[in-house]
Amino acid sequence: MNWPKAALGDLCEVVSGATPKTGEARFWGGDILWTTPKDLSNLETPYLDSPPRTITEDGLKSCAASMLPENSVLLSSRAPIGLVAINRKPMATNQGFKSLVPDKRRLDSKFLYHWLRANTEYLQNLGNGATFKEISKAVVERIEIPVPPHEEQRRIATILDKADALRRKRKRALELFGGLSQSIFLEMFGPAQSCAGVLRPLGDVCEVIRDGVHKTPNYVDAGIPFVTVKNIVSGELDLTKTKFVTESDHLAMTKRVCPEPGDLLVSKDGTIGVPCVVPAGVQPFSIFVSVALLKLRRELVDPTFLAEQIKTEPVQKQIRENSKGIAIRHLHLGDFANLQIRLPHMQDQLRFSALVSKVHELKRQAIRNSTLDGDLFSSLQYRAFSGQL
Repeated sequence: MNWPKAALGDLCEVVSGATPKTGEARFWGGDILWTTPKDLSNLETPYLDSPPRTITEDGLKSCAASMLPENSVLLSSRAPIGLVAINRKPMATNQGFKSLVPDKRRLDSKFLYHWLRANTEYLQNLGNGATFKEISKAVVERIEIPVPPHEEQRRIATILDKADALRRKRKRALELFGGLSQSIFLEMFGPAQSCAGVLRPLGDVCEVIRDGVHKTPNYVDAGIPFVTVKNIVSGELDLTKTKFVTESDHLAMTKRVCPEPGDLLVSKDGTIGVPCVVPAGVQPFSIFVSVALLKLRRELVDPTFLAEQIKTEPVQKQIRENSKGIAIRHLHLGDFANLQIRLPHMQDQLRFSALVSKVHELKRQAIRNSTLDGDLFSSLQYRAFSGQL
């Protein structure tokens, strides 16, 4: 469907913001809501109702800020470009916005909100500037958007609202999985490692505690993945963003330390104390000196149980107290071996591991669903604004 197009300057009033002098106490803490782009960065809905800062009437008069009526569309114009929200209460903004007050007879606020979100990359490409990119008021006014009939705008906005709400719920559900394994651990074994079991040094339950190669290898465009701390900081082994080494270099490295499924990787330099179980079926990889490899005595400790125990505050406290360095913290292999851990009965460890395995499967399914939701939403956006919805 070929809808007519119009420039935002013909459909909206484009309003810049400003900041009162920060050193003037009489300008701050009043009754006027005042927002910055930072306030839009983690919104869970399209709406911004209560930004954390307010200004006074004197503060508003002292600068070039203007009051935006409710249901304006806030568009961040720098640092970063393209964050969008709708204000349900009158408010002012700082200079990081080029906000839009739509002509209600021609343009629906929620339709405009969704169009701007669907075109974030386009908006960012309009930015100019040497230090940081910014879009000017004149540039925003020249942006052309499709203008379907008003009822069609509302229909499209309603469909995208529902799809976006589902996508946000999936995302929040996925975030909850992050702490679920630790919650199960604390429920089963106690918040302070007060569970029954023998207190033993980590070295007693490991056949090997070694770190990776100490010299930066010669990287190649493709080959065997080379794992550093950044590939395990999520708590899972991520081989999608590694550098690569040749097969011959890999074979030389793994003569000393060879990661295998069921081993435990733990970050020992920089971001220290993050554990990661090497999963079954993983392709061969080598590790850098910043990563410690623990080959466990599996008759004494389950790797999933141990990984979760390392995340607990009692063990993390030991890691902090024994780490060394100023600019970059690190933990020596001997300090790893001396970490005190609790060993409950193996039956309880395996029961915990089975529960966590189910959690991981649910998380993988949630990730797949989240990816599908994102793809579906992108498809809906394209179809909506090309007249195919």
